[in-house]
Amino acid sequence: MSNYPLFFTLHKIVMGNGFIVSVEARGKALAVQNEDGFWIFGVNPGGIGGGGENLKESYQEFREGFLSVLYDIAAAASTFEEFKKEAEEVFHSVCEKSEREWTEAVAFVRENHVEADILNLDNKIKADTEAFLNLVEIQRPMAVLNEREDEQQLATAA
Repeated sequence: MSNYPLFFTLHKIVMGNGFIVSVEARGKALAVQNEDGFWIFGVNPGGIGGGGENLKESYQEFREGFLSVLYDIAAAASTFEEFKKEAEEVFHSVCEKSEREWTEAVAFVRENHVEADILNLDNKIKADTEAFLNLVEIQRPMAVLNEREDEQQLATAA
């Protein structure tokens, strides 16, 4: 079994009851490779996971799980402020076990010079890069917002 520290990015438009939100996130996740494939566990947001035969499938399931949580929050919230408060709480929740394993995996990557190409990822991000969640209420929807819709990236933390 091998663990890999990852950063993921996401940009998505989420619609609630009377509000539209531009969601931009960079979070931390731990990819665990075993004989059955990969699992990705959220560090932040904690408590979200996804599995599949390969990294791409597990990331897709992880991402869908995260988006599902955001959609559920949007459906329950009656205002942007309610959505923002709950979404930030979920995103900033940390799975301590995954965080500890993520930190250990970063040390392994650094000590053994594990390259991102093991996971077929072209990108590396410094491990001390901060995770963030940026939520902006869209007051005037415009077509230009579609350009970044659904933008995503997966990178190895090093």
